[in-house]
Amino acid sequence: MVDLALMAKLVRALSPRARLILLGDKDQLSSVEAGAVLGDICGESPGFSAGFSRRLAVATGVKLGGEGDGPPIRDAIVGLTHSYRFGETSGIGRLARHVNRGDGREALALLARGDCQDVVWRPLDSPRDLATRLAEAAERLGAYLADGTPESALEGLDRLRVLSAHRTGPFGVETLNQLVEECLETRGVIHPRSPWYHGRPVLITTNDYNLRLFNGDLGITLLDPASEGKPRVFFRTAEGCVRRIPPARLPEHETAYVTTVHKSQGSEADEVLLVLPNELTPVMTRELIYTGITRARSRVEIWGAGSIFEAAVARRLQRSSGLRDALWGAR
Repeated sequence: MVDLALMAKLVRALSPRARLILLGDKDQLSSVEAGAVLGDICGESPGFSAGFSRRLAVATGVKLGGEGDGPPIRDAIVGLTHSYRFGETSGIGRLARHVNRGDGREALALLARGDCQDVVWRPLDSPRDLATRLAEAAERLGAYLADGTPESALEGLDRLRVLSAHRTGPFGVETLNQLVEECLETRGVIHPRSPWYHGRPVLITTNDYNLRLFNGDLGITLLDPASEGKPRVFFRTAEGCVRRIPPARLPEHETAYVTTVHKSQGSEADEVLLVLPNELTPVMTRELIYTGITRARSRVEIWGAGSIFEAAVARRLQRSSGLRDALWGAR
């Protein structure tokens, strides 16, 4: 997700003797800001050069076979193909490959056949159907509140992640969060009499280095017995512990029953519910669909219109920053 300007600053700050290793998925969404850095660096690599392949064979005993001519950067690109999140032959793995190849028809056919338990397609043509659909899912969405401790509640949040392509509009995050909140209140799962009610999930949207809270961090609001029953927002630490923060101290944030696909990058959940709009907007691209699908460990459910899904998978995010041509030569 790093943008071109930030990457340029990073590279300028490095010592000439430093080694920079970038690890990521070039097929996911790029940054909101200018550039598609990782995708441009990886390019469409033709494989290692003959000379580099020979050196690898001597060092490892594995013969890869060099291919023709090409820029030196291709010897610095290694493609990792094994996923530890889901199996290669799983429905999620097969669906992700169809989407990544731009084959929307095969991807939709795989979903519609229903012969893979871990990928599910549910047609959704009108926003009028959303409230009913979300009411059906409300029990799963609020299940984390049945867990007794902040640690288990945070783990429960990762069982199901609801994602949307947009922030606003009838299929956007703001609308979906409101609908989910209403569904859970109707069922008596939550009681949102104040903004900081027990059970409200919160997503941090700006970095706060003093609090060590960063854009994309997910927390949960609970009434804390250790704080005289006052609401506190609990977050996981990098060490695997849980810390509590008073709501008034939080940096910018938002309710997070539903988040955008962009905000979900770097996270994962047992199940993902991806809600697509009923029109082809600029953000609806192959990269967005692929990113949403690959957040799931065990199950993906997609709601949308088949024609919009196919059209989005056929579209690639095209950005011209000059970086790809500089590294790989003009196309």
